[in-house]
Amino acid sequence: MVVVVGGVGKLVGSIVAAMAIGTVQYVISSNALGPLVSFSPFLKDFFDFFATASMAKVMVFALIIVFLQFRPAGLFPQKGRTVDA
Repeated sequence: MVVVVGGVGKLVGSIVAAMAIGTVQYVISSNALGPLVSFSPFLKDFFDFFATASMAKVMVFALIIVFLQFRPAGLFPQKGRTVDA
């Protein structure tokens, strides 16, 4: 997942994607977003449900799928003559 999100063939993309995925998973699993959305009972219950490690992985996987729908080449796509347009 890290290589695809970062961009295939880009080391910097893999490093940035690994740090981003790890940070997002930690923030979701530690329920750090719970106090920020306390104004909405629906959002608070939603983030409380995903505040476990296994459900945070599910949420991160879903976010990666949504991200790849908008940027299928990843964060740092290859540019130049080697890319098939």
